[in-house]
Amino acid sequence: MGYIQKQRGKYRARYRDPLGRGTSTTFDRKADAQRFLAEMETEKAPGNWIDPRHAAIPLAHWADEFLLLAPRLSPSTQETYRRDLNVPDASTRSRW
Repeated sequence: MGYIQKQRGKYRARYRDPLGRGTSTTFDRKADAQRFLAEMETEKAPGNWIDPRHAAIPLAHWADEFLLLAPRLSPSTQETYRRDLNVPDASTRSRW
């Protein structure tokens, strides 16, 4: 479990991620820091944890990285994924 430090009128929530790296986030209210730590612990338990610093990675960047790290996909599957990701306008996509 993480812990909270009070610094200059703010509350710093400190915790260790699943890889053991120390991380911190600052909040104005202690209750927000406590809630944040509880969420991080809850997400780490079943293996659903996502590093909050990297949660906002653009889809294009993620897709490029995924395709580089997926060498077992056949070339035609990779090409299909690339084609589907390169739709020029969201309005041309069908609604589900």
